[in-house]
Amino acid sequence: MKPFLGLFAHWDVVTRQEPPGFLKEYFTRKSDSEIFITEKIHSRISSSLAGAERIIGGNAANAAVALSELGIPCILSCPARSRPFMSELAKHKIFLMSGGKESVPMKCARPDKGPEHIIFEMGSYRKIFNYDEVERDFLLDRDFWDSLKNANYLFLSGFQTTPEKQKQKVREMADLLESRKFKVHMELGYGKGLTKYALKLLLDRNCIDSLGMNETELGALGIPGINPLILKERLLEFMQKAGLERMSLHTREYRLSVFRKDMERNMKAAELSIQACAAKALGGIKQNMEKAKSIQRSTVKTGKGDGFFIIPTRIVESPKLIVGLGDAAAAADSFYALKK
Repeated sequence: MKPFLGLFAHWDVVTRQEPPGFLKEYFTRKSDSEIFITEKIHSRISSSLAGAERIIGGNAANAAVALSELGIPCILSCPARSRPFMSELAKHKIFLMSGGKESVPMKCARPDKGPEHIIFEMGSYRKIFNYDEVERDFLLDRDFWDSLKNANYLFLSGFQTTPEKQKQKVREMADLLESRKFKVHMELGYGKGLTKYALKLLLDRNCIDSLGMNETELGALGIPGINPLILKERLLEFMQKAGLERMSLHTREYRLSVFRKDMERNMKAAELSIQACAAKALGGIKQNMEKAKSIQRSTVKTGKGDGFFIIPTRIVESPKLIVGLGDAAAAADSFYALKK
C-alpha cells in the first residue's frame, strides 16, 4: 500500500519581492514566522504581488511531492479539492481516496475554494501569511481517514496551524491510531496551534513511532540547547521516556538521529534526505539528485555512537527554493527509516 500523508494541502503563493509597506512590522526580525491574517488582509497582500509563483503547499503535500519525485507514489489528505489544485497534483505520483478507493486527483475535483498561503522568501528566512479556512476549522479529509486502516506508513504534520479550540479533532485521530498496525511519523512544524496538545495526547496513547523537527521546533519538546552532542543526549532521553522508535532533528547544517535499532537503515535514510533537500534547493528533486552529490558538506563534524549519529548536510548557498525543504527532509528520512 502507498504511504499516507496528512493533514493539509493548499496553494503556496511564493514571492521574493520586497514586502509592501503595510507589512513592514512583520519583517523587523530576520527569522521564519507564520502570521495568521484576515481575509481582508489576504486580499490586500494579494493585490500588491507581482510575479508571484503558485505552487503546491502544506506540510503533507510538500512531503508527498518529495516522495513522488523520489519515485514513491503517495496518498494525500486533501480536504479542499478545487479543480485547479487537483490539476497540479495530477502532475505527480499523488493519489487521493474517494469512496474507499484510490483515485487520480482530477476524478476527485469539486467546486471548492483553493486555500492559499502567501510566502515572502527573503533569502535566509521566510514570512508566511496564512488565511486558510480549512486549517482554521480543522476540516478533515474523511475519505482519507476512513481508509487509513489499509496504510503501512502515515506522515502527520500541520497541527501548528490549527487553533486550540479544535482539540476534539485530535482526539478523533487518537481513537483511529491507537490500535493501528502501521508506522506513524509526526513532524512538529513551526508555530503554536495544537502542536503541544497533539504531541502529548498522541504520545500518551502510543500513536506515534517516529518524531521529527528542526532546531526551532525543539521548543515544543522543552529541549534547550544548540550543541548537537548535548542535544543528542536530550533526544535519547526523550525517546526512551516517550517510548518512540526513533527521532530526527534536521537543521541547515546537520542531521541528528537517535534510534533504538538499525543504525545502517537510519543512516541511509538520513543521507537520502540530505541529498533530496540539496536537489530541491537546486530547483527540484527529480532532476537534481545526481548534481546534489557534488554539493559541499557543512563543516559540522560527523559523530556516531550507541543509538545516534550526527552527519553534516550539503548546503546550497544560493537556493532556488527554500519552501518545503523541511517537509522533504522529514518525509524522505522517516519513510525510508520506517518502511518494511
